[in-house]
This record gives sequence, C-alpha cells and structure tokens, in this order.
Amino acid sequence: MVLVAAATTASAVTLLQDAVQENDEILARSLINDGADVNKIDRAGWASLHYAAAAGQIEIGRLLIDRGADANIGTFSHLRPLHLAARYGHTAFASMLLDAGAHAGAVSQTGSSALDQATLNGYTEVETLLRNHGGFRLVTHNRVMMRIPHGALESTFVLSHDCRRAAFVTHRHGKLAVNVDGSEDNAYDGIGENTLKFSADGGRYAYAAQDGDQWLVVVDGAEGSRYHDLGENSPMFSPDGRTMGYVAVRYGRWLAVIDGVEGKTYDRVGGLTFSPDGKRTVYAAKLGNKWRVVLDGDEDKEYDGLGEDSIHFSPNSSRLAYVAKVGRNWLVVANGVPGKTYGGENNLIFSPDSKRMAYGARRGRKWLVVIDHKEQKKYDRVDGIRFSPDSKRVAYGARRKGRWMVVVDRREGKEYGAIRIESIVFSPDSRRFAYGAKKMRQWVVVEGNRESRAYDAVRDIVYSPDSKRLVYAALRDGKWVTVVQGREGREHDNIAPGSVTFSPDGTHLAFVAQRRATLPSIFQSNAADDDTVFGEDSDLIFGESSYEDPTSTWRIGKWVTVVDDVESEVYDGFLPGMKLVFTSPTTFHTLALKGSDIVHVEMEVQP
Repeated sequence: MVLVAAATTASAVTLLQDAVQENDEILARSLINDGADVNKIDRAGWASLHYAAAAGQIEIGRLLIDRGADANIGTFSHLRPLHLAARYGHTAFASMLLDAGAHAGAVSQTGSSALDQATLNGYTEVETLLRNHGGFRLVTHNRVMMRIPHGALESTFVLSHDCRRAAFVTHRHGKLAVNVDGSEDNAYDGIGENTLKFSADGGRYAYAAQDGDQWLVVVDGAEGSRYHDLGENSPMFSPDGRTMGYVAVRYGRWLAVIDGVEGKTYDRVGGLTFSPDGKRTVYAAKLGNKWRVVLDGDEDKEYDGLGEDSIHFSPNSSRLAYVAKVGRNWLVVANGVPGKTYGGENNLIFSPDSKRMAYGARRGRKWLVVIDHKEQKKYDRVDGIRFSPDSKRVAYGARRKGRWMVVVDRREGKEYGAIRIESIVFSPDSRRFAYGAKKMRQWVVVEGNRESRAYDAVRDIVYSPDSKRLVYAALRDGKWVTVVQGREGREHDNIAPGSVTFSPDGTHLAFVAQRRATLPSIFQSNAADDDTVFGEDSDLIFGESSYEDPTSTWRIGKWVTVVDDVESEVYDGFLPGMKLVFTSPTTFHTLALKGSDIVHVEMEVQP
C-alpha cells in the first residue's frame, strides 16, 4: 500500500478514487449512483480501477467494472490495471480483469507487459494465469536506416514491396535528386512525377529524370539514353525484376525500350506490359490510323483502336487478351482470335488458373458479363468482376434502376444504394465472400446474405489464410475499430489503410493504428476510403476520403502496431504505402518514423 499511497499524494484524486483507496465500497457505490465518472483520471493519469488493481480490492474492482470501468484504460505511460495487478501479485484481481476483456499482452510506454511485471517480481501464480490467457510480448528491434534530410518531398516517398527499402525526391542546390536508402543519386532539373519505383523483389529502382530539354531513365543510379519525352508509366520493371522497359519519344516518333534495346518506331506507343513470368513483352502501337498489339516484337492484326489498359496476360503467362475496336464496335481478342462484337467492353480478367476469362460488354444501353464466351444477364451497368481463388466462382457488381447489387454465380444479392467495388473479396478456400455496401447514409459489410451493423465507413475487408475469420476496419463517431467475426476491437483515431493483415497461419491479426490524432473535422467525418465506389448519385466516385492522403496524416499524432490488441512501442509515423510483412507466423517487419529517422522495425511475438 505504500506505493499506492505515494502515488495518490501527488495526484489530486477525485472523491471516487479516494473511496477506492479507502476500500469503502458503500461510499464508492453511492458516488457512482450519483453520477461519478468511473473512468475519470487524475493528474497522475490514474483511474479508479488502477488504484483498485494496485491494492487488489476485488469487490470494489468488480463494482467499477460492472458500472462501466474500462478494463484496458491506460495511464499517461500506458500502464493498464492488469499491469498493476500483476506487479503486486493480485492473482484474483488479474483473473477478474481478464474475464472483463483486459488484454493480456498489452505493453506500457517502455514496452513492458503484465507478464513482464509478474515475472520480474516473482509472482509465478500470476505469471501462469497470464500465460494460460495467451499473454505474449511484442519484442521490437529498431534499426535506423536513414535520416530524412531537409528539403525532402513527402509526397514522393516510395517503399519497396517487401518494406525493407525506401526512396524519395529531395531538393539539392536548386535541382532535384533521388535518395535511396540514404544515398543520393545525381541531381537533375526534374524528376518525373510518380516515376520513382522499386522492382517487385526490391532489389532494383528506377525513375525518369529531366536534363535540360531531354529526358532519361535512371536505373540503379546508371543513366540511360536521352530522349525528347517519355511515355506514361515509364519506367517499369517486369514482375521478376530482371527486365526494365519504358516508352520513349525521339523527334516525334515513339518506341519501346527494353533493357536499353530500342524497338521499332511508331506514331504512338502505349500500354507496355510484361508477362507474369517476366519473359514476354507486349505493347500497343499506332501507325497511320491503325493500332496493333506488338508481342515480343511481332505485330498482331490491325484494328481501329485498342482499349486503354486492356492488354492482359493470363497468370501463367500462356495467354494474351485485349480489347480492340472495329468501326464503332468493340471485341475481345484472345491469343489472336477475335471474339463477338459489342458496343463497349471493360474489366477483362483471367481466372487464377488461367483457364477462364470474363469481361463486361455493352449492348445498346445495357451491360452484361461474358464468362467463357457465355453471356450473362443484362443490367444498366456491370463492373468489378472477380474470380474466386479456385477459379470456379465469379462475382461482380451490377446496377439496375439506380440500385446496386453483387451477383455471385448468377445469383443476385440484396440491392443497395452503392457498393464498394474494390472490396468484393472471396475467402482463400473460395467458399465465402464479402463486400462493403451503402445502406441509407451508412455502410455495412455483407457476407453472403448477412449484414454487419452499420458504420460511417468500412474498408480493408480481409479473410484469414485459413478462411475461418473475416476482419475489416470500421469508422463510427470519428473512431476506427477492427471488427473480427462481428466483434469490435479497441477504438483508434485511425487505422492505416491497407495495413490490416493476418499472419501466414491465420493465428495473429495485425495492423497499424493512430492514437491522439489532431485531425481537421473533414478527416474525422468523411466516410469512405480510396477504393472505387459505385453508387446512385454517380457511376464513379474516387477518393471520397482525404484523411488518407499520406502527405497530410502520416506524421499526425502517434502510431503503434497492434497485434491481437497488443500494442507496440509508439512511433512518430509510418511511411505512406507501408504494410506489415510477415516472414513467419510470429515475426514481421515494416518501416516507421522516429523523429526524422526512418527505422526498419522487426517485431516478434514471444510467449
């Protein structure tokens, strides 16, 4: 009791906290009945439940919890009541907290868990209790990778796919230079917007640079040939990272350049694409009034036009398909064979096993989905076609009379005001599917025919690798939570978009969360994410939420990694585009900010 008394001397306690310390249950109950706030904290950051836990006062603790005390309430240093019960060996109180939802593995600001407190102080009974309740620690190793210099352009930050490397553009003596992992390349008059990128394996990087009135591609610091201009999306790497290509313009003539080798010149070139195995290259080329697809240097049949971004390889790289225009009509060409003509086509997609193909087609004012050359039902609009992982099932969004639905295996789902097309997802075993839908002014997650409760926004709908659990991030009253199988987790000021993930074995759920954020009101009230939304007011609504703009939020507030509701140490920010990369069921890494330093963070879940 000496330590607790010392804490209260300096903390200007409330009447309820005073009653708790005096172990006066009758007075405490009376104060609560009169409206005392059971979660009010004093100047030291302690709530009534902290004092009860430190003293092991079971009956008052139970009273506080029954009247709404937060079993996970933290002090200024993030000590939870469970930390204090474990520190002073109060096994029964710790058990009561766990039954009330206390997180066994929650850590303090110094990274200490309740299990650490029990072990440090020799309370083996409490230690055993915590281990039996899945208590674990997040062991973190931070390695400073580089310091962000003055003049760095935040909007240009790019991370490698494996989150082990970082690059950005910075000012240098009136010019611009690319900084990769702390080392700067040569300075240029300009760097092409959104051209800085890493190869898929993270081993290489490239970008477009301006030198006077000429442009060049820089690969791993080495300069390529100079041209008068470069095409859209140039440069780009093959999926295996071994090949690099781009589209260039010289004296008004366009050409594709693959690993420094220039191809034939045309009036226009675009849509450069590599096959998934990285061995084949294709692009669209215009000569006169005709367009053709050029595959590995060989020209296909001429057409009046080619669909923008419509050239696709199958996942196994054996098939090639694209959308072509003949007169006023459009058709799909698969392996050089033209299909049936329609008034318009979109969403060309291959199944994961490469054996099936589907696309949207317009006939008159109606749209339909064509699957394996078979026409499906007509609607006012179709979009977002998906194959299941086993390639046997097909889902897509369809609009009829201003209302949207998801059609799965020809079966229409419930109609909604809008659906979030990018959220349509099948479980890994292909048996389950889910998506986000707008109901009145709020959003729900629909799995099969079951709706979740309504939220202001939903995003990041993810199934666990074993297909047993469904999780998503949801916004309500300005706070974000993860919802796992319908059960809400703790509230956060924000959850980093795209960070929600499971460990490879599906045991652990992890994400990046923001706390103590001070966001403009527009950020807190906006109710969507970066996915494409199809709704009744507009066919396409992109980027409804600006709170996800990385240049405006990645440094606001403090950020933590959360694993099964256990928080890591606090970071000043996480880089835009970051994700949590698991390397085993219990270890993962990412990149974060500590002050002006970019640090590589390795985390391990330890029992």
